[in-house]
Amino acid sequence: AAKEAVEPVTTLVENCYAGFVNEHSWYEEVITWVEAADQEKQIMKLVHDEMAQFYDVVSEKEFREIQQKYPNSRLVLYKIFEKLADLNKNRDAVTKEMKNLSETNPEEFLNKAIDCHLRVSTSSQKHKKKCRLCEVHDIIEIYENTLFHFVKGEIKGSKGPNRASVTSDERKELEKAGVFLYDEQK
Repeated sequence: AAKEAVEPVTTLVENCYAGFVNEHSWYEEVITWVEAADQEKQIMKLVHDEMAQFYDVVSEKEFREIQQKYPNSRLVLYKIFEKLADLNKNRDAVTKEMKNLSETNPEEFLNKAIDCHLRVSTSSQKHKKKCRLCEVHDIIEIYENTLFHFVKGEIKGSKGPNRASVTSDERKELEKAGVFLYDEQK
């Protein structure tokens, strides 16, 4: 039932995404036009100013560093390609994992989720294997960080949810949901 509810939105998103995938992207056309119209200096001044504002550059030295790091529009184009490739790779990973999650045997999924979230053992949590839900959650967080957090340096995946922070009321709700799903399987 859940899959039927989500399917129309999934189709809509996939159709929208397909509309963005063209032989030539808008940013390629802009760079090509900039070179043909001999507008390189103007566009790079605009790019450098925008980057300086984004990174809160306050000194002339920091501004020169940006100018040295991104000296021309082709390098900016390369960085755009690089970022979009990373976004697409992470988006594909999320899509694949969500599909796999929806096709997982519910009883097996539920048992592993209960072990992961409700059975807090006294042994070290570091060596405990994550359930599929936690693994998918981590992949989604990596994608979100890539999508919404444009910073210098490499984006690393999070360590996952803090299972110890689940309140007793939340545990009871999870247990009820687990019992309900298990009863539905029989």
